[in-house]
Amino acid sequence: SCCKMDFTQLIPGSAHFTWHEACYLHQWNTHHIPSEQEQQNIIEQVKRLDVVRNTLNRPMTINCWIRPLSANTEDPQYQGKNYNNLVGGAPVSSHVTGQATDFLVSGLTVDDAMRLIAPRLAFYQLAAENNGSANNRNWIHLQSRPMPGNPWRVFNP
Repeated sequence: SCCKMDFTQLIPGSAHFTWHEACYLHQWNTHHIPSEQEQQNIIEQVKRLDVVRNTLNRPMTINCWIRPLSANTEDPQYQGKNYNNLVGGAPVSSHVTGQATDFLVSGLTVDDAMRLIAPRLAFYQLAAENNGSANNRNWIHLQSRPMPGNPWRVFNP
């Protein structure tokens, strides 16, 4: 690993989200230490997520943020291993680069939260997976990596 990180610190530009939320690898109970580029991607993502959080005025529980193809961790048993593959992520997932976040909104179903978020995607400069009860996907996925064509839209995963 290249450096020590204080994962309890807020991500720069955020009033709500910590490095722990962005870098925690749940399946391994360890943190990914992001590269400089990954840090920049996370910072760009968090600026947009903070706007979503402030607009909804509700806490958000992060389920998944970065899913590295090659983990950079102080735990040697996971060093260099592909976390994205372990959790069944798409090889070109925006999670791989820290440009996507899966979460739940306190007090709202995924469907209700998406009804509030979807019309504002262009304002947030985020794209969203078409998740919710219709697709049996019980989380909200927002990404700062634009989609082809109409960049800030709901898309089918």
